Amino acid sequence: MQQVLSNREKEYPRYMWYFIGSFIGLLTLFNIISITFKVSHRRLRSLSVPSDPERHLSSPGHHDGGLVALRRLPSALANTYRILAYRGTINITRTFSVNLAEVQVCVIYTVALFAFESINATSSDGSQGYWRARAGTLATSQIPLIVALGMKNNVISLLTGIGYEKLSFIHRMISRVVFVLLCVHAAGGGDLDTGRPDTSGLGIMALVAFAYLIFIVSNRYVRGRFYEVFYYGHFVLVLLFLGGAYYHANGETFGYYIWPCFLLWGLDRLIRLIRVVAFNRSSFSSSEVHEMDASIKLVTPDIVRLTMKRPPPFSWAPGQFVYLHAPTVAFFPGEAHPFTIASHKSLSISTSNSFELQNLPSQAGPGISASSQNDDSESQEAVLRSLYRNRKEWRELIFFINVHGGFTKRLRETAKRKKTIKVLLDGPYGFPISVDTFDTIVLIAGEWNGSDFYSAHLFRCDTASKISRVGSSKSRCKQLTFVWSVRDPAHLDLISPTLISLSNIMPPYLKVRVYLFVSSTGENKGPPLSFPESIISNDVLRNIVSVSTGRADLRSILEEEIEQTRGGAVCVAVCGSQSIARDVRKGLGFSVGGLGTIMRGGASVTLHTETFGYA
Repeated sequence: MQQVLSNREKEYPRYMWYFIGSFIGLLTLFNIISITFKVSHRRLRSLSVPSDPERHLSSPGHHDGGLVALRRLPSALANTYRILAYRGTINITRTFSVNLAEVQVCVIYTVALFAFESINATSSDGSQGYWRARAGTLATSQIPLIVALGMKNNVISLLTGIGYEKLSFIHRMISRVVFVLLCVHAAGGGDLDTGRPDTSGLGIMALVAFAYLIFIVSNRYVRGRFYEVFYYGHFVLVLLFLGGAYYHANGETFGYYIWPCFLLWGLDRLIRLIRVVAFNRSSFSSSEVHEMDASIKLVTPDIVRLTMKRPPPFSWAPGQFVYLHAPTVAFFPGEAHPFTIASHKSLSISTSNSFELQNLPSQAGPGISASSQNDDSESQEAVLRSLYRNRKEWRELIFFINVHGGFTKRLRETAKRKKTIKVLLDGPYGFPISVDTFDTIVLIAGEWNGSDFYSAHLFRCDTASKISRVGSSKSRCKQLTFVWSVRDPAHLDLISPTLISLSNIMPPYLKVRVYLFVSSTGENKGPPLSFPESIISNDVLRNIVSVSTGRADLRSILEEEIEQTRGGAVCVAVCGSQSIARDVRKGLGFSVGGLGTIMRGGASVTLHTETFGYA
């Protein structure tokens, strides 16, 4: 009996890992197919785009006049699955919800784990040792998965293309399921004599530490309001849990599931340390220490603007974020907080009928003459490089930080006293949206949470990745719409520099619309507010920007944009509160993207939501 028990203790955890590995492999396959499709589709599109960009704009998409087209069946099925899996949500609390895809993963994982716990878990004499030991070994085998999902640099994200911040829900869910399994293991008692040293005390210590970690320190309220407590409490309790679990499991000869967790954690920290040193090496040089300091400014009572010089090797994509270390502001050593990069990178260098070259006189910095347009391609490229060097904002990293409590509150107080602070960065993290294959892009940001999201993605669409391609008639993007909701009218002035930069480089055949809503004056949309002076004085902005009071009617805006892109592809990207994300999901239901709608020529809609909001 003892030999049978020992064999089954080792077999069923392996079976569970075969199941998990197969699931990760399936997601990896989907990721590879998705990447391959996007690359091939982009190449085909670049070959088939009409030579006249204005004619390209006049027909946002090709459709079949309302007739059902079987060739659209794959797109229709994909859109139907997106609606069912990602836009249907279950509200857990007022500020937190999960989509049905996440629920599906939770259910499948839980059923599989408890199925392996129940198979052949009883003996002829009714001994509890079978199911008690099985629960312990299965739970122990899942600890490396929990650690891997909680790492900022993990192979699962690399394979599946899912950012670690989006895997955090799965990380927390698996932790809770494993905790239940550990309670089953502990409740079974110790009636089976294994002949090994009794380490039950260490096991109980690990279980108590795990309970505090899950239900107190990692509580959503604590994470959002007391990030420092979560950060350091998480660190200490994880060490207690892993240490106690290792000595307890090693006594049962299953310690080989625990010690790799320390290696995974150490590898993640090593990668982060290498990044910090590589991107901030000038900060450690006495000759350049002040040059690399970050400037901070309180632009409104609740928003701090932090600006720092971009480290030479640092590169990022719009929508990515970094962890900022500010030693003079942090309460604890090593404290780091995530913030999205609000600045954009330089214009791409292109010499093939580039729109940048056509508009150099209005953009050129000191020392750049209009006659440079007539030089050969090498001279034109040199002009663009000189233009880049003379545009200061292209060499900066900018962050708009919303003030809450803890670190952000201390940063605001520091901004009142000082103009510069020492800041080290670690990143970038997150998988950016690929927008090159869409006809229409709609960016929706709520309150100030999403302004950095807007700034980055707006310039993703029509500067770094778009302007040169639009200028050579190879861009698919023909329509760009931004919807931004704020509570304070003063925030409108903060977006003006971004809009002005947009107006300087916007091709005339790229249709851009900007809707700004100020909700502090009431719930319903009202008459337009006064434009900021910087917008009034710009001829281009006056025609594309509208400012209104009240809440945005997102459903109507989305329906209009999607209707104008019949037969094409629409990307809707959202950054803001859970309530705004819910409103957008409701507006992108079966009425605009269902099976029948797509089969009759409706636009294919892809939704990306970003609600990574606590600091």
